[in-house]
Amino acid sequence: GREVAQTLLTAGHRRIGIVSDVPEIAADPRRSVSIQTRFQHCTEALTEAGVEPVWSRTERWDPAVGYQETLRVMRAHPDLTALVDAIMEATLTSGSSTS
Repeated sequence: GREVAQTLLTAGHRRIGIVSDVPEIAADPRRSVSIQTRFQHCTEALTEAGVEPVWSRTERWDPAVGYQETLRVMRAHPDLTALVDAIMEATLTSGSSTS
């Protein structure tokens, strides 16, 4: 999580979205033993840099749901320059941002 955040911050991103924070899954080690820690470290790194991400919580841990939520967030927040999607395990960026 911290490494993902640092990579985006180093590239100049300040408008960052995080999709698929499903707290009940993050807290269940039978589903994921590391996702809760990754979200925490990502959030800490962004907070330390003064960045408030756009959070999107999904109803369930499912790639189709993650994809639809990613599209919704991108449409609702066209100013985002980076998007981290935990379900799809992807980081999308629109290139470096220096503003």
